[in-house]
Amino acid sequence: MQKIPILVFDEAPPEGFLGMETLRGAAGSERGNRGNGGGNRQGESAGSSLLSELPIWVNFRVKDLLSRFYPHRTAATLLPFRTRGSTDGLITFLKKEETAERIVVGRTGNLTLLDWKKLLGAVRGSRSLLKLQVGKTPSDLYVVGKKELLLAADSWETDRPDAACDFLSWLFDRYLFHNFEKIQKIDGFSLLLRNSYEYHTENIRIAGSLGSKGYCGLYRQLASDTLAGTTVTETGEVFKSVLGAGVKVSGAVVGSVLFSGVTVERHALVKNSVVLPQNTVGMGTTLENTLVLEGNRRIIGKGSVIGGGRETENPRYRDILKHGLTVIGTGVGIPPGSRIGAGCLVAGAGGEYETAIELDDGCVFIN
Repeated sequence: MQKIPILVFDEAPPEGFLGMETLRGAAGSERGNRGNGGGNRQGESAGSSLLSELPIWVNFRVKDLLSRFYPHRTAATLLPFRTRGSTDGLITFLKKEETAERIVVGRTGNLTLLDWKKLLGAVRGSRSLLKLQVGKTPSDLYVVGKKELLLAADSWETDRPDAACDFLSWLFDRYLFHNFEKIQKIDGFSLLLRNSYEYHTENIRIAGSLGSKGYCGLYRQLASDTLAGTTVTETGEVFKSVLGAGVKVSGAVVGSVLFSGVTVERHALVKNSVVLPQNTVGMGTTLENTLVLEGNRRIIGKGSVIGGGRETENPRYRDILKHGLTVIGTGVGIPPGSRIGAGCLVAGAGGEYETAIELDDGCVFIN
């Protein structure tokens, strides 16, 4: 019986991961401004170079979840795709004689957790280009012929059918999506990690779903030392949240995910938020509906109010900062007493500011 290999494209964080990149050549800050303005160009990533290294669900990285769900002794390849337009690695892989004629292809921007053995058994008899629906969520997971995939890669390199689109977006969103012949439903979980909004949503989902049979069982398969060194003091309160190792809570945490080493000081409130490592939420500060990227020992100044539960639109990033999500970028200082509204982005090269940041809903501040 022919073995069907698994090929997962390991992507660089796309532009939709707001605040994860170091911004270079800045043309100035945007304070209290509702216009699009700016024109800043995002340079190399200051955080993860590939999405497989992206931390998720407190204790893990994307590659940890992938490796846990690969079947034993199944040929699985994680193909780095740092350059958005190059297909050299893919073409080399496809031209190897040992590469089978049928391939399961996926991407780290759409993490799929499923029983791969059952999947391979279900698709071996089909010769069609299949789109796989994992659980109740559509997924970027396909079964495709090697020759067809090679033809697509050659076509991209020769003709660049859509110069405004990177290869992986074109391959999954246009070529495969518009050419699949059948949908095969597979039990499992499909996690979308293609931008800041989806990343926030998928981290929050584990906090809100631990009482459900499916997600509770899934997390228990993965969890190891989630609460190692974690402290909730006598003034601390935690509701429906996931805490990482070394977290210290002296305030209130509600429906949120705190990664390792995060501190929430007294009288602070963290609600419906995801806070990555090395951040301290200062005394009396409120975070709501906010994604706080890695802090580099950042202290979010005391008495600040960030985000909110308001439905607001960011005119510059309306497809990413949805439903009022606010993003605080990697290592950017937040002075005491800052007021940062819903649907905002604060990003830059890091460093502290002497004066409080004041942003109305839907605004952007870039240093």
